[in-house]
Amino acid sequence: MNEILLAERQEGWNLYRLGQVLEERKQKASDKDYEALSVTMQGIVPQLETAAKTDDGDNRKLVRKGDYVINSRSDRKGSGGISPLDGTVSLISIVLQPRKDLYPAFAHHLLRSVAFQEEFYRVGHGIVADLWTTRYAEMKNIRFYLPDLPTQKRIAAFLDRETARIDELIAKKERLGGLIDQRRLAVITAAVTGKIGPASETPTKSDATENQVRLRFMLQVAPSAGEVENLSADDEVTFAPMDALGDGLGGLDVSGSRPLAEVAAGSYNYFRDGDILLAKVTPCFENGKKALAHDLINGVGFATSEVHVFRPKPGKLDHRFLMYLFSSEDFRADGMKSMTGAGGLKRVSDAAILNYRPHVTDVALQQKVADFLDLEMEVFEVIKERTKESIDRLREYRAALITAAVTGQIDVDTYGRTGTTSATLDQIEEEMQA
Repeated sequence: MNEILLAERQEGWNLYRLGQVLEERKQKASDKDYEALSVTMQGIVPQLETAAKTDDGDNRKLVRKGDYVINSRSDRKGSGGISPLDGTVSLISIVLQPRKDLYPAFAHHLLRSVAFQEEFYRVGHGIVADLWTTRYAEMKNIRFYLPDLPTQKRIAAFLDRETARIDELIAKKERLGGLIDQRRLAVITAAVTGKIGPASETPTKSDATENQVRLRFMLQVAPSAGEVENLSADDEVTFAPMDALGDGLGGLDVSGSRPLAEVAAGSYNYFRDGDILLAKVTPCFENGKKALAHDLINGVGFATSEVHVFRPKPGKLDHRFLMYLFSSEDFRADGMKSMTGAGGLKRVSDAAILNYRPHVTDVALQQKVADFLDLEMEVFEVIKERTKESIDRLREYRAALITAAVTGQIDVDTYGRTGTTSATLDQIEEEMQA
């Protein structure tokens, strides 16, 4: 029999095969009789609104409170956990019932550990990672060392306490990231509307018509694909589906390409280097999906029909300023009010955007505002990056701590008394502040 060891044997720990301590529950059930559940990286929860709905409501697997449920296609993501509820899950999930030698809370941490996930993936099968599957018949032979039940309970209690502290700190960091994004948008909005920065230092002209210039006099919309007549049908050009556009401050993934003949004849929107793409459909518009095109293959591209393509007129509008304007809260709120359509298919028209009246109409001043915001965004980016690095470090430490505890590499009693977690968290915080 193939033995797969997660750790070296520790004193007092005995070798078990997974099938000895976790029995598969194969009982079918209906959503009419039990609550539908979702298997997530955060554990087992009532079915999410975003979960894919199928017609298998009468053909699902029964889950009892205390069962461990794991996504058979989790691909090292750790989707699973002890269920706090009776319910049902999709047939692709594996439902495991802990036996008397395995404390459920310990099993929750053991089976979500990096060490176990690597073994779970290794004994599975598939063509590529995204289509990988592991069955109970394969995973039941995974072997690992287990301590006695009292030790399992101490380890589980230790991990419940320590991971809760780490999770709370991660949540605070994530909230900080959200506040940074809000502050960043507020600075952009204030700068492009003349409340701070260079535009606030320039006296407003008394001529009312000067401040009523609309974007339609500063932009060209939907430029003609006739500009690509110098390319052959087989030449590659950049192809930009909606996913290629970045949220927030925007950005464009230019790695995708297609032959010119394939996209020129389709219902795609043409653009070239220097053009600006703006999502028109909800929720992409609200999320700020947009891009300033550059480094395109052969200098041109074709995008999904769900984006507007704008080209600032030379001497009338600065490209960077327009990107910031499209990011501003005022512009987005104005665009959302003008949306038409039903439900999730609402769109903002190019006419609504072209009728928008920017506060700053002088192109030289726009460039100064863009320069000012470039510097401000660099500061925000440094703070955001440090926050992200801190969250990544905390998650890495959390994963390492769980693996070390469930495989007996640390004495949880000594670890807890010495305050090692507090010292490690303080060290991570100090390194991020340096």
